[in-house]
Amino acid sequence: MTFDLTRIGIILLILTFASCNNSTPENVETKEEQVVDEFDKYMLEIKNNQIRLPKAMSEKGIKLVINGPCDDALEDTLHTRSKVYIDTLKIDENIIASFKFKAACCQDYLADYEIVEDTMIISLGLISEEVCSCICWYKYRFETKSKNVKHIRFNEAP
Repeated sequence: MTFDLTRIGIILLILTFASCNNSTPENVETKEEQVVDEFDKYMLEIKNNQIRLPKAMSEKGIKLVINGPCDDALEDTLHTRSKVYIDTLKIDENIIASFKFKAACCQDYLADYEIVEDTMIISLGLISEEVCSCICWYKYRFETKSKNVKHIRFNEAP
C-alpha cells in the first residue's frame, strides 16, 4: 500500500483545523467583558461614595479641606502612589491631620472613619467620575472631634 503525501498533508490539515476551537466557552468572559465589568464596579463604587460619604461626614462632623493646590507629581519616583503621608497630626478632643497622597489629577475625595480600640482609621473615597492623565500630590486637612483616640491611621487612597 502506497501513501500519497498530498492525501496525508490534507488529512493532517483537516485534523489540525478540526482540533482548533475558536469559540469561547459560555462561562469564560472575554477580556473586553472583564474590562466592562471592572469599569461598572468602579462606577458603582463612586456612586455609592457619592451617597454614603457626605452623609457620614455630616453625621460625624468631619471636615475635609483641600490644603493647597494639586502639585505635579509625575516625576516623583520616591513616593508610593496612593499611600497617604501625614504631614502634621494633632490628637486630643480635636483630631486634626494634614496629609498628602499621589493620585491621578482632576479627582475629588471625601472621607469617613471608624474607631477600632484607640485607633481612628480614616478612609478616603473617590467621588468624581472624571480622571485626568496627569499625576499630582493632593494635600488635605482632616478635622473631627473624638474622645479616647490615641492613634491615627489612613487606609490607602483610592
